Amino acid sequence: MEADVGAALAAGPAIEEEEARPPPRRRPPPPPPPGAPRHLGLAAVVAANTSAPPPADGTNDDTDDNAAAPRGADGGAADGSGDDGGGADAEAAVAPPPPPPQTAAEATEFYTAYRSLSAIQGRMAGLAADHPHLASTLRIGTSARGRPLTALAIGHTPPDAPVRIAVLGLQHAREWVAGLVPLYAAEMLVRGAGDHPDLAAFLARVQLLVIPIVNPDGFVHTVTTDRLWRKNRSGDLHDCPGVDLNRNWGMDWGGPHATSTDDPCSAVFTGAAPFSEPETAAVRDLLTAHDGVVGFLDFHAYGQLVLGAWAHADAAPAHLPDERAYGAAVTAGVNAVHGAGYLYGSGGELIYLASGVSTDWATAANMSALTIELRPGGTGVASSVWQTCLAAGPWSTPDLS
Repeated sequence: MEADVGAALAAGPAIEEEEARPPPRRRPPPPPPPGAPRHLGLAAVVAANTSAPPPADGTNDDTDDNAAAPRGADGGAADGSGDDGGGADAEAAVAPPPPPPQTAAEATEFYTAYRSLSAIQGRMAGLAADHPHLASTLRIGTSARGRPLTALAIGHTPPDAPVRIAVLGLQHAREWVAGLVPLYAAEMLVRGAGDHPDLAAFLARVQLLVIPIVNPDGFVHTVTTDRLWRKNRSGDLHDCPGVDLNRNWGMDWGGPHATSTDDPCSAVFTGAAPFSEPETAAVRDLLTAHDGVVGFLDFHAYGQLVLGAWAHADAAPAHLPDERAYGAAVTAGVNAVHGAGYLYGSGGELIYLASGVSTDWATAANMSALTIELRPGGTGVASSVWQTCLAAGPWSTPDLS
């Protein structure tokens, strides 16, 4: 969410690791569609951003991953204080969980609780292993603290007329559910394609580039140290580390609604320059390396809003005259399926103006771009995670048993 979530997040449920269970019975992966290209037609090499090298000691850990449990606003321990995979979070050295199961009940169980970074990365790898002709993981860069930035590509798209949609999650570290929702959507599409011809047809012509965790360093920091942390962790040895990644994009960066360009201690610090952060630069490079990216969705939490362009100005984008109709149709589609009561409008209409935002960069690049502010959850883990996943888009849970 763009606004301060305060105690509402501090009171949220904690991250849970997957329980150990026997390996599920597995079906063989489906055969590739006729004429399907290898590696889903992805660019062979995506240029990695090198502006922020890993720490000199080579570690992938936050410097405070072994610090005391995080404290809430009232001084008490904040929920979510469990560590991410056992204290020091050397993700490159942690074996991923086993590939995801095949039945609908087991597949959706993953989304009934918040999960650790290693569990989410393992989930993406398992989905690609289960469906190698529909899903593929791609390392697109390295975070400020040396963690891998991973995209999940699903579906094919004709090389002569490509159609791609970018889906981002968890730019803001504390918005945990915003990382699970795009992964859930991707998994339901892939696992449902074998039984639902409409999903198979969609994935035969459209490819989704899903980056569920844009901000892995900040996410780990919210688990180990500060539940309400928003920024990434660049400059982690400084007194005021981090940049607000959703103020670091190139469109109107440092503009009149840039919030803060000169105070690194601010939670909405824009960074020293547009795309100064390896995380935003890596996503930009991924999208510019592939033709046909016509859609862009960026998930945040919470507000129950669908926000269209512009974020930095009240006027609608003149070069995309159909954007408001598109945003209204997406909102109506979500509400028609779930009755969740999402509202559509621009940032200035529904919250506030902001400069350097991801969707404005995408809009300027001729993508139909929306920010999805997810709905707040009710009480309990299942309500705040699973029900939010269900309500975030016009998809159903197919019977995969």
